[in-house]
Amino acid sequence: VRSGASWVGLAGSEGGGGLSTTPTESREPDAAWLDGQLFIAYRERVADFEQIYVKTFFGGAWVSAGPDGAVKTGVSDTSRRALDPKLESGGGNLFLAWVDHHNADYADPDARIYVKRWNGTQFVETLPGDASGGGISATGGKLSALELAVGVNGVPSVAWTDEASGLPQAYLRSVTELPNAMHFIAVGASVQAVLDG
Repeated sequence: VRSGASWVGLAGSEGGGGLSTTPTESREPDAAWLDGQLFIAYRERVADFEQIYVKTFFGGAWVSAGPDGAVKTGVSDTSRRALDPKLESGGGNLFLAWVDHHNADYADPDARIYVKRWNGTQFVETLPGDASGGGISATGGKLSALELAVGVNGVPSVAWTDEASGLPQAYLRSVTELPNAMHFIAVGASVQAVLDG
């Protein structure tokens, strides 16, 4: 960050082991501010997999952003490879997007884009499936060049390149509005009962 006329680190983020301070590889950092609080996402090597970790600067130190932010299998919690994390905030919301990739196949024809939202205590799916299964990417092909933007209304848009058609093409998916609430209905229960409140 900048302090007056100089760029400075925060709690050792500019030297030594940086803010990740891990014995393994930490790559592809991305930063975003939300309501005056700084968040950093990065790719971390964990055992034989790569996961997405997120830390936040709080109380003068870099700490895990939530209970799974920068510990064990991180926010991504995948048995594949989590790559290219993107953080972006707008309209009071902070979103995280990344590519979930086959662990060994670098030209993965089944790569997926996953997205989670910061709910104030941890990163969660806004809707079931946003960060599992096929994720939010409709193309399901050889993904690259992931980008994330969040509008002043707090809704996210994700853009990426995909080579599934034979040539690299640009794609985008956006959310028109965020849900106010979700209702889960048990098998055999009536939808009308939920609507009736």
